[in-house]
Amino acid sequence: MKGNMRMLSKIIYTLVFLLFVSPGTKTEGGDAIRRPTTPPMNGSFQFSFGKPTVTISIPGVPDIKMGPHPLVRTQPHCRYMGSKTPYTVSILVPTMDAGMTGEEIATAGAKSKIKQLSLGQSQYRVYRGEDEKTFCMYFPIELAKGVFQLHAYLWAAYGTSLMIEVHVTKMTSDPNEIKSWYGCFPKARILVQ
Repeated sequence: MKGNMRMLSKIIYTLVFLLFVSPGTKTEGGDAIRRPTTPPMNGSFQFSFGKPTVTISIPGVPDIKMGPHPLVRTQPHCRYMGSKTPYTVSILVPTMDAGMTGEEIATAGAKSKIKQLSLGQSQYRVYRGEDEKTFCMYFPIELAKGVFQLHAYLWAAYGTSLMIEVHVTKMTSDPNEIKSWYGCFPKARILVQ
């Protein structure tokens, strides 16, 4: 019971920060949605699809050949997937409640990941891009002693009833790569044109 209350307390605290802390607030850990201070960049990874055109740009992630997601026939929202050791990228286009904003999508996505993975506040970062439309959550998970899977989720609204979710992972045994991973995603963008 005590453990459940502690977990509930952490979730409530995190939600308060995700929903009410002003963007750009500097805090320790994953409490605030941050705005990067650098202008958007063309990323090493770039992929475009759809009408209107969606372009995903992620600096620090290499160019990866994308193809149809292996589950697209049974789960049509699973659109694209690609990998290039040690990276994997998947792009989903699920439905959302009509009129949801990118921030509402990111808040729901972040809450889900925090709960699903029991992430503590110091384990993840959340940011809002300068374009006010791209949101990201990134964190490492130690799979075994000294083996890390680095995760990043990017979210944006797509039209009035769809959203874009990009999930990027990287496997590493070098704990120093966690800091550089955090540096990649504040410059990432999902542009809908």
